[in-house]
Amino acid sequence: MKKYTYKYRKEKTRTGEIVYRPVAHVYLRGKDNNFYLFDIYIDSGADMSLFNRSDCSLLGYDLEEGIEKFFGGIGGNLIRTFVHQVPVKNRRNRV
Repeated sequence: MKKYTYKYRKEKTRTGEIVYRPVAHVYLRGKDNNFYLFDIYIDSGADMSLFNRSDCSLLGYDLEEGIEKFFGGIGGNLIRTFVHQVPVKNRRNRV
């Protein structure tokens, strides 16, 4: 298994508190075969990474053409999502 180290970014919460969050810089391939840079939060306990409708649109994917799934988190509520297989690379490697 490969190991990656990511820096923590200093951010301000909605309440004004300063926190440090792990951020990765990844490139996602759009339908046009171009790669687009995203700064994403690292969540080592997540089953999947979630992006919003705008991100999906930017990449040229039709959101609801993905596989419909429901995910839950710490709050206990389920959210409706659509899963797409999107090629990804980071600054250190290719797809």
